[in-house]
Amino acid sequence: MTAIPRLERPHSLRWRAFRSPAFPVPTFGMVASKFMELRKRRGLMIAIALVTIGIPSAFLLVRLLLHAAAPKTYGPAGGYDTYTALTRACCTSRFIMAATLGATAGSADLTEGCSAIWS
Repeated sequence: MTAIPRLERPHSLRWRAFRSPAFPVPTFGMVASKFMELRKRRGLMIAIALVTIGIPSAFLLVRLLLHAAAPKTYGPAGGYDTYTALTRACCTSRFIMAATLGATAGSADLTEGCSAIWS
């Protein structure tokens, strides 16, 4: 008689947790395959990278140029006020980018017919 591996035993709690259709946490393989699918959309990935890196860089560059032009009027490019203003701008732009990326990933799931899994 051969022994059944522990994960394939029907009474094992680990087997039920990871094989259950109601288990909401995706596996590493599922996340990796979704990331590979989204990487194929180069325009979307370039736009997200530009917004993620470009908005803070442009903001700090403008603050630096304003400080270089009139140091008494405009404070240094760093500091608490600049950080809070930059954080507000980044939160808004990154929320929009996350919604765009999520909508793209979700629409890919619908076209592949995977919507029945989560309903």
